[in-house]
Amino acid sequence: MKICLDAGHGTGQNQSPARCGYFEGDRMFTLQRLLQQELEAYGVTVVCTRAARQDDPPLYTRALAAKDCDLFLSLHSNAAGNGVCESVDYPVVFYPVSGKGIGLAAELAECIHKTMGTLQPAQTRVRWNSAHNADYYGVIRFTAAFGVTGVILEHSFHTNTKATKWLSKDANLDKLAVAEADILAEFFGMESSTETEKTAIMG
Repeated sequence: MKICLDAGHGTGQNQSPARCGYFEGDRMFTLQRLLQQELEAYGVTVVCTRAARQDDPPLYTRALAAKDCDLFLSLHSNAAGNGVCESVDYPVVFYPVSGKGIGLAAELAECIHKTMGTLQPAQTRVRWNSAHNADYYGVIRFTAAFGVTGVILEHSFHTNTKATKWLSKDANLDKLAVAEADILAEFFGMESSTETEKTAIMG
């Protein structure tokens, strides 16, 4: 199993209006690193689009990193306008307009909702381009061209104070990483190296 992780944007990008010091690009880079560790514990080969926090490759380059991978996960936090919006708090996972990945998208969205305890339930969506003939999001469109299923995980909204405070804590991002890795492992029938060792010991 080979998965490409994409920490959305770059360092210092998409500052939260709800919490000083929160930048989407930085927090998602931390989540990428934690999720990589959890997936590798399951024996997954992980490729990351941002090797360093300051990296901010263009969309096509990010998608190109996923070539020959089984899955592309783009990690984000969302925004409801430019100001603080306390009434909007839910995760949404975007999957390709082809419908590929819809089941996994639903499981990941629900996982984020339960782990974060968001105000509103999880959502899954597709987004067409203006011509209604392809995906709107470049990373999903480009990865599809390489035969790879790409999904975008929006970990609620950094325009919501409660969600932003939650995402600002490394311990919470670690919880997300564990939960998301477990969903991926279950979906693809993987077993962690720890569980393999336990099985070997117990016979």
